[in-house]
Amino acid sequence: MREEIRNKNLEDINVLRITLEGKIEELERRFENAHMNYLQNTDKRTQDFKCVVRPLPPSCSFVRSFRACIRWVVRFSRSCGVCVCVCVLSLIHI
Repeated sequence: MREEIRNKNLEDINVLRITLEGKIEELERRFENAHMNYLQNTDKRTQDFKCVVRPLPPSCSFVRSFRACIRWVVRFSRSCGVCVCVCVLSLIHI
C-alpha cells in the first residue's frame, strides 16, 4: 500500500514537472516572439527617425538657397540697422 502511494505521488510529480516544463517552453516562445517584434519595430522606428533627421548635404539646393537668404538678411539688416534675429524670425514664419 505504501509503495503504491509513493509511486502515485512520484507519477503526479512527474506529470506536474512535464506540465510545468511545457508551460515554461510556451512562455519562452512567446517572450522570444515579443522580443523579435520589439526589435523589428524599434529598428523600423530608428530607420524612420534617421531618415527624418538626417542632415541635408551642403550641395542640396534648399541648403544653398537658405544660406543665400540668410546672407541677404544679414546684409539687409546691416544696411538698415534692423536686428538680424527679427528678420530671420519673420522669414521662418512666412
